[in-house]
Amino acid sequence: MSSSIRDYLHHLHSVYSNALNENAPRANVDSSLIKIPLHPHQQAVLYKMEDMEQRLNKGMEVEDECVYSNYGILGDSVGVGKSLMVLSHISRLSSSPPLKSHTTIRGSSTPHMFSLKIRPQPHVYPISLIVVPHTLFRQWADYIKKQTTIKNMCISRSSQLKEEKFVEKLQETNILLISNTLFKSVLSICHTNRIRLQRIFIDEADTIYLTSGYDLHEFTPFIWFITASWMNLMYMNVNLYLDKNVIDEMVQQPSSKYNYLQHHFLSKNSVLYGTYTYYIESMRVRSRSMLQDIITPFHILRSQLVVSCSDKFIKQSIILPQLIRRNIYCRAPISYQILQNMVSTTIQNRLHAGDTEGVMEELGIVGKDMKSIIEGVTATFRKELEKNIKLYAFKETLEYNTPAAKAAALLTLQQRIDQTKASIASMEERVRNFKQNMCPICYEEPDEYLVTPCCTNALCPKCLLLSVATNPQCPLCRAAIHPSKCTKLVSEENVIETGPKVEEPKKHEALLQIIKENPGGKFLVFSRYDNPFELIEGGLSSLNIKVRCLKGNKDVISSTLEAFDSGKLQCLLLNSQYAGSGLNITSATHVILLHAMTYEEEKQILGRAYRAGRKGPLTFIKLLHKGEEMYSEQEGAQEAAQEAAQ
Repeated sequence: MSSSIRDYLHHLHSVYSNALNENAPRANVDSSLIKIPLHPHQQAVLYKMEDMEQRLNKGMEVEDECVYSNYGILGDSVGVGKSLMVLSHISRLSSSPPLKSHTTIRGSSTPHMFSLKIRPQPHVYPISLIVVPHTLFRQWADYIKKQTTIKNMCISRSSQLKEEKFVEKLQETNILLISNTLFKSVLSICHTNRIRLQRIFIDEADTIYLTSGYDLHEFTPFIWFITASWMNLMYMNVNLYLDKNVIDEMVQQPSSKYNYLQHHFLSKNSVLYGTYTYYIESMRVRSRSMLQDIITPFHILRSQLVVSCSDKFIKQSIILPQLIRRNIYCRAPISYQILQNMVSTTIQNRLHAGDTEGVMEELGIVGKDMKSIIEGVTATFRKELEKNIKLYAFKETLEYNTPAAKAAALLTLQQRIDQTKASIASMEERVRNFKQNMCPICYEEPDEYLVTPCCTNALCPKCLLLSVATNPQCPLCRAAIHPSKCTKLVSEENVIETGPKVEEPKKHEALLQIIKENPGGKFLVFSRYDNPFELIEGGLSSLNIKVRCLKGNKDVISSTLEAFDSGKLQCLLLNSQYAGSGLNITSATHVILLHAMTYEEEKQILGRAYRAGRKGPLTFIKLLHKGEEMYSEQEGAQEAAQEAAQ
């Protein structure tokens, strides 16, 4: 078993086996400071956070080692009330024992001689700094004001930091809430005025963008990083390729200590590379340059710093309404069927999402439609073929150490040439097969055609009208033409049809149909890419459905969410990479994915609406092309394995 697999399983096992359960000790809060009653799992986390701080400060025994740390990771799952856990922890700091010492290892230490430097903690002010992404600032400010009576300052503008009595007010507060954009400025003020904070909490630690220029431990004895995607902090910008056969063998053995991790891997997509199949884990953080100075990505015991609850405990602690899951399979555009398996996975994902502009940008193609993409991909194949043919001719003239070496090199190159020729032939064959069903201008499949009177070619109305608007000639034969002279094509099949034709909808058609069928619904529509939202926004607006993209500064986002909650907006369009974490949108009735997402993305997205405080059922819908889904066929098995593990 490789070291990467061993380490990965070790960290999973460490966090899951240490997860809090219904028998874990619990702590209560002062109801005069925290207005909201805590759920049992929140009480258990509160106790664990306090206990871990003290033990890490003095040296926490783990097996045969003693671990010291001045940071921890609050890694509970999405939507279980981590913000209230943080506020409750702050409310108890004044009555908790202070962290008295600061222990470091001397830099000149070696495995043969080492020393620990134990210093008393400098004076701290009873101030806890909470740093959040700017998109979550208003939400956190609302939590603080509605759920607590703790003295607080919620700073939303840099001008507030320059007010005459800011430092004086800061020294009298217990919570300072800022967005990530003000982080460096606040640290500068604290540094200048020698203000050491009681705690620092960093929300959405893996996706928040932070720069500081300071050693954070100069400002506080303990830092809490908050994220449900804690594995990103274990590795930080690393791709792991885990041999699926080895993993499956390890977790499926009844006697293995990793047997209970089956549900984790059932949720993972596997990819075939050559003769091996891998699980690919892509761990990413946005602020690596700052985090790497605090969080070690190498220490084998780093996962001991994660605090979380078991799924079983959370389900017992929070009773959520029904979650309804649906997969709707949609008709893939002809252009995608032509390009399928001819381009990279990244390009195919964009095609599934309808992100034509993104595909052209990714491929470096200048154009405006799918025809440009198909021709661009074909041209790339032809260039590659020409290059390899020239390279083959050149290598034929070279002398090698042995005839066998030359034969092997030429064979490899010939195989590449043959493969490229096959790809070109396959593309051309696909275009020929679909030609009768697609517009010759844009290579798409229109709902109706206009037949030109000159050359009797059938084109989609959009392409023809755009063409003659700039030049009143047929775009194919260049004869003079006027749209009024064209004939609308009606197929015989449609004329003689006696019953309704059952046909899969396109994705945007399925989305519009869902919204029309639920006039009282409130919809969150997610995509990894922004470009498809333009078509959707136009389609919904034409149906008089109030829709808006969720983006902008914190004030714009707050205003948009308020409009959605109040019913002034019926549909929000959200980018899953930038608006998929941390937000609380429990008023939504439907969450819709425009394309397949990773398991972690789905967890984050679902957590926006399916979380503590939700009142009614939620419908979760994925719009998929055949073969697009990453793991949806395994969902039933995953849920069964989770139940068995509990």
